Amino acid sequence: MGTQLIARGVDVGTCNDYLNVSSPGIVCDVHRDYVQAGSDAVITNTFGANEYALARHGLGEQVADINKAAAQIARRAATEQRYVLGDIGPSGDFLEPLGRLKADELRDAFARQAESLLAGGADGLLIETMTALDEVTIAVEAAKSAGSGLPVLASMSFDKVGDSFKTMMGVGLEDAAAKLVSLGVE
Repeated sequence: MGTQLIARGVDVGTCNDYLNVSSPGIVCDVHRDYVQAGSDAVITNTFGANEYALARHGLGEQVADINKAAAQIARRAATEQRYVLGDIGPSGDFLEPLGRLKADELRDAFARQAESLLAGGADGLLIETMTALDEVTIAVEAAKSAGSGLPVLASMSFDKVGDSFKTMMGVGLEDAAAKLVSLGVE
């Protein structure tokens, strides 16, 4: 999404998530391009639309409006033949004791985002590019509590480290796969 928005003239450093309410047409155009290219699913423009990431842009109080609008835009572009996945990215901070985030507050933040995406018409939730097992666990639990049985997908981001792959938090592929399976993600 971000690359496509930049290609359409959005400045680097812009809060792309805010475009869901300030410039919904450009977001819808990107979704329509993916649909025309044959995509079976449209992913909402909400990678950084949790309250922690939005607060860095002074938009922390607009979580519900931004996420609901994003899902509605994606739903319009997707038509009934395509799925809409509500995108939930990492918080951008660390849980205690490494950072300032408290687990229960982060769970509530992810739940508010998930609930808003579902209220806007998302068919499921995509938790993506997580690097820490504790954060992905909290995000999945929050998404499942909001989704009443709707699909929850999850991914983690890895870098090559020597002969293996690890997240920036040192999580290996096997540990990540085992955790995601134990959480029951799709």
